[in-house]
Amino acid sequence: PDGGLAEARSRVVDAWLGAPEREEPVWRFFARFDAAFGAWLEQAWSQLVDALLPVEVALAQLPTRLSFRGRELEVTWQAIDAQGRLSQVLVIVSDVTERTRREEADVVQRETLQGFEMLSRDRFGFLDFFAESQHQIGQLSKTPPMESAEAQRAIHTLKGTSALFGMSSVSRVCHDVETAIAEGGEGVSPAHLGRVVAAWNAAAGRITRFLDERRD
Repeated sequence: PDGGLAEARSRVVDAWLGAPEREEPVWRFFARFDAAFGAWLEQAWSQLVDALLPVEVALAQLPTRLSFRGRELEVTWQAIDAQGRLSQVLVIVSDVTERTRREEADVVQRETLQGFEMLSRDRFGFLDFFAESQHQIGQLSKTPPMESAEAQRAIHTLKGTSALFGMSSVSRVCHDVETAIAEGGEGVSPAHLGRVVAAWNAAAGRITRFLDERRD
């Protein structure tokens, strides 16, 4: 498949994202809403077309999550075979906004409990981790930005320490960003750094409020 979008599609998707141009490549269509998603999709699609990997493996390399105009969208890809060969790919776009919000609420509750447990068990260790991570975030937020290799090391370190100290939302975003960097092949972008910084700030804000409440 050359990646050109067919005319048959759901009206709901048109309402969410707008109509594609005639036979517009699927990666160019999605790049309108998320440039990193589009770039990742274009590169991964070439692997699918080259058929160097099994179809199931190649499809699993395609990106699956997209945020646009307040919606969280999940994109799934299904192969359509014709006489034993891949002829088309069915693209399914689902609105998972409410599910995502419930999952995020669960993460907030879980992280708050884990933060309390960590503080009770090893207060000084947790506060050292928190201060060091704040410093790393400050470095990632610098202008001009850090060198790509240095930024990747900082993201990888933050992923590990955040998982160790119960801040799973930060660790998960760092993991997703590392995957996107590896798939994109162009190093760390401002968008990658922005995702990590935003995830840390959200989690750190909850921890800071928790600490302030304990002081009062």
